[in-house]
Amino acid sequence: MWHMGTDIYECDFCGVEIQWDESDALHGSMWECEECGEHFCEKCFTDRWGFGAWDAMLHQGLSGSFADDIIMCPECYEKYIREHPNKEV
Repeated sequence: MWHMGTDIYECDFCGVEIQWDESDALHGSMWECEECGEHFCEKCFTDRWGFGAWDAMLHQGLSGSFADDIIMCPECYEKYIREHPNKEV
């Protein structure tokens, strides 16, 4: 979620608040899911799917190993993995 008055983004999964272009030592950077539009921090994704999946999504893109070079939140990634079981990192 984006807080217009403060220009702060809130992770829709854990509630941490981080400016879009900044990073938190514990939670990393804030991202927006290109499937559903939810905002999420790196920590929420890696806690659920691991650093390998995060790294592959960012650097190989989902089309290299997966889908269409998009960033997904933990929930959309789970849906993608269920639909494409051979693609999981």
